[in-house]
Parts: sequence; structure tokens; C-alpha cells
Amino acid sequence: REQDASITRADGCYIEILPGGTSKGTALEELSRRCDIPLTRFVAIGDSTNDLQMLRCAGRSAGVDTAARAAD
Repeated sequence: REQDASITRADGCYIEILPGGTSKGTALEELSRRCDIPLTRFVAIGDSTNDLQMLRCAGRSAGVDTAARAAD
């Protein structure tokens, strides 16, 4: 069964609550579909664990220096 909510932490002090099965990655996939732009054409930059799915979906991605702390 799909979760009712997706909860992630950002920057150690923020909590992000999204509808189950959604993430910044699924948002990027939807944007790609609606705009008819392949995911390979997107560039994503993130700094926390709540960005991981988006970074994985984009054709190119980068994590900022503080991202190393988020992965710990």
C-alpha cells in the first residue's frame, strides 16, 4: 500500500511533508511530461536528502558543499 505521506528532513531543522509517493523527483518528472522536455535536459542542484530523488531524475545534477553533511 502506498504511504499516506512522505516525510523528509532538510537542513537538520526543517521537515517536509508531502502526499505519499511524491518527491521533488516526481515533481520534476511531471514538469518534464507537461512541458514535453526530456529529463536528460534538466539540471538539478540540491543540498539535502529531500533533494536526492530530484538529483537522480535530472540529466545533470550537483550537490552543494553542505550536501555532504546531509548524507551523514
